[in-house]
Amino acid sequence: MEHLLSITMGFLFIGIWYLNPKRGFILIPALIALVSSGFSLYNQGFVEYKDFLQHLSLDLILLAVFLYVFQFFKHLQWAILLLIFLASIFMLSHSQIPKPASSITERPELLIHLKNEEWKQTILDKYENEIVGVRHAFALSDKEITDLEEYLTIDIKNSIDPFKLVLELQRMEGVIWVEENQEIKLPELVENQISEHNSIAEFNDPLAKNQWHVSKFSISSMHEKLKKIKKQRKNETIIAILDTGIDANHEDLRAAYKSSGVKSYDTDPKGHGTHCAGVANAISNNSKGVASLNPDPNAIKTMSIQVLNNFGFGSQQTIINGILKAADLGADVISLSLGGMTSESKEKAYHEAVKYANNKGAIVVVAAGNSGKSATQFSPANTKGVIAVTAIDKNLSLANFANDVTGLDMGLAAPGVNILSTFPNNDYKSMNGTSMAAPFVSGMIGLIRSYYPDINTEDVYKMLIKGDLTASNNQTTPIMLPDQVVDEFK
Repeated sequence: MEHLLSITMGFLFIGIWYLNPKRGFILIPALIALVSSGFSLYNQGFVEYKDFLQHLSLDLILLAVFLYVFQFFKHLQWAILLLIFLASIFMLSHSQIPKPASSITERPELLIHLKNEEWKQTILDKYENEIVGVRHAFALSDKEITDLEEYLTIDIKNSIDPFKLVLELQRMEGVIWVEENQEIKLPELVENQISEHNSIAEFNDPLAKNQWHVSKFSISSMHEKLKKIKKQRKNETIIAILDTGIDANHEDLRAAYKSSGVKSYDTDPKGHGTHCAGVANAISNNSKGVASLNPDPNAIKTMSIQVLNNFGFGSQQTIINGILKAADLGADVISLSLGGMTSESKEKAYHEAVKYANNKGAIVVVAAGNSGKSATQFSPANTKGVIAVTAIDKNLSLANFANDVTGLDMGLAAPGVNILSTFPNNDYKSMNGTSMAAPFVSGMIGLIRSYYPDINTEDVYKMLIKGDLTASNNQTTPIMLPDQVVDEFK
């Protein structure tokens, strides 16, 4: 709004000067207003060169249109009608431009846990010039399981340094825990060229031959073994994908999709969530697209919980609320292909959310991260109680971008390089990332839970790592072998 107001005032002064060219001094406030609009863009987070140029180009085009239209209104002494028209055009045009990371929330936020409600008013009184408002951070149904219901979100003014305020609040007697509500951003999706891997045609899905992991990991053989198992299955197993949403109408996902009831979650302009959903649960042998671990779309369903916006941005708060919501909706597996750098404090709320999900019967799977570092430095991958998944390539070597899961309680590796999967609008794309490895493991756990609905995280992890194979350049990282996992089914 500051940017729109500044540039609108700038255009208005230019318009007044245009009506009276002899009054050159009017260009001074016009210039001040235009410069101010540039600073407001910077303060909103548009520090990327291409984003700044995109806005600047739009502003210049609108200025040209404004001056052209202004020629027909020279008889007006005051351009109030044009001002209204200009403001409307600005609002409509700027709403079509992607927002920067810092615009996910209107202002910086903190997450805080207080000893009791009385401390809330104490903080509001002490920091009345820094804090805009306080509200509950998380929503959940079973408040007896966790104390997350007591956590608050503090909105602070843009001019206040969040880090400094966190340090001050940490020293207060009534504060149990406080930190910035860290923003999470997905890396830019890089599409690989789809290439055949000379795989045997084991499925009638036309693109299955392009999925190296389907052949390498004997998915077809696994499906054949499952047909011979007499064990009674759970009526419906749910894999919740916490991401950018899922294209619920995709031809290779629709029959195995279960809506959460929130319609906006059933679309995915970004594509990341839809790709993860296909890795976990694309419909096999339907003569469309790709194959997956799931042999039966009626038994295992995919559910979308959107925790990242249409541009791939989210926060700790949105992710934790997503975990709580998925657990409350009865998810058997919660799959998170996201995360960020961590500190010790960032593990606390994540840990409470995972514990809540576990108590509600869900197993949580998290991507290890794509920074080529130790996953112990990334949340929620390093959160106690999750299964963290790193990525391997077709040579079964740890991918050069993949974080190392050594040092985590439950870490393993799965295919995450050149993974062909579903994409919005009945499309299919090949992507790299631990984002692809995590839903592969989630899909396998969904299959296990359809046969063993009461199995817990620790026991399912032991089942996943029984295959005698480790990443070739990291001998401490076990690789999940679906075909051998099914051999354990009794």
